[in-house]
Amino acid sequence: DFTGTLPETWDLIELTKLHLSNLTRLSGTIPSGLGNLADMKFMTMHHSGLRGTIPTEFGNFRFIEELRLEGNHLTGTVPAS
Repeated sequence: DFTGTLPETWDLIELTKLHLSNLTRLSGTIPSGLGNLADMKFMTMHHSGLRGTIPTEFGNFRFIEELRLEGNHLTGTVPAS
């Protein structure tokens, strides 16, 4: 079980899948550093207790096929990539 906040820095530049869904013990915001993972294809963080705005850096995703953020307390829109 994951608890706490997500780290701001992600040095996994070749990461293409990130599944952090239904982790209700997470808190805090979505780190803008996730937007540096430009090769991301699948990112699911739905129903995970996150809040704040959707990072504008998500517009850096070049190959995104699935992005699921529902069920959190987020504001804003997903930027075009």
